[in-house]
Amino acid sequence: MGMALMTALSRQRKSKLTVTAFLKEAEICRTTFYNHFPDGICGLYRWLLEDRVLKEARETFEVGQWQAGCQVIIDFIASNATVCLNLYRFSDETERRRFFKRFAMDILDSFLLQHREQLTQTERDCFIDFYSDALIGQLEHWFESGLKLPKEQLNERVTFNLVHLQQLLAVNQ
Repeated sequence: MGMALMTALSRQRKSKLTVTAFLKEAEICRTTFYNHFPDGICGLYRWLLEDRVLKEARETFEVGQWQAGCQVIIDFIASNATVCLNLYRFSDETERRRFFKRFAMDILDSFLLQHREQLTQTERDCFIDFYSDALIGQLEHWFESGLKLPKEQLNERVTFNLVHLQQLLAVNQ
């Protein structure tokens, strides 16, 4: 079903994707679909994003490679621009922000692993709260502009402040 969703969303920019249209595209029955995705299309979107995107990025985050994890996600979005733009348009704002928040939290958790002795829990929480909103803002701006900004520039924007903060923390060790 994930591949059918990718196919359905990659053909062209759509105004919406209904369960009925997806079922026809995927050639599956409604019961099968809802057995796998009780939340409907939102559940399918969530599965696709978490299974195809966050899973691979988390593998790099877990070994402390937060910049590589950022690049994985940005590369996926840029390589699947039509799919991702359609997902962005079709998903509700709460679901979309939840995905972006998880992405941002994963990056920041990976980043802070290297500096856990230097920061108190309160400092870490404030840092994560502030920078996760900044990362989400960059992603939302990229999507709202139709992914027109080159992926290299977005990656630079996403990592800029973290790289500088990393340098400051290294100096203060």
